[in-house]
Amino acid sequence: MTTVRGAVWLGVVALAGVAVYAALVVLPYFVNGLDRFPLADVAIGHHDPKDLWPATVPYVGGWLHLFGVLSMAFAPATLVCVAFASGFASVWAGTRRAWSVTAAHTAVVLGCVAAAAWFVTPFAEALAGWQLD
Repeated sequence: MTTVRGAVWLGVVALAGVAVYAALVVLPYFVNGLDRFPLADVAIGHHDPKDLWPATVPYVGGWLHLFGVLSMAFAPATLVCVAFASGFASVWAGTRRAWSVTAAHTAVVLGCVAAAAWFVTPFAEALAGWQLD
């Protein structure tokens, strides 16, 4: 994993976790028009996610809702794991003076930290409260 290709693969893993979260938690918030309501009303459960898209999609809606709920736990955990793995790879590459590899892994770490910071914002916490209603 101490190559630029390893950094790219770690970045892809982190991006996949964030994409699932974005597609199954953030996107439904906007598609269902919940951005028109106060965030506090959404967070305390005035709008049940089981009655809204994508949970209403025939045959797969329940699975999509389940994967959205699971992504709220696995996306941040994936970001943290990828950041640690890429951080260790960056340090290891730095000891070998492979500066391009160090830079690539450092970029992945910074991207993971920035994405993980999203999950502690009030908006993300309100989305978690809405989804876990």
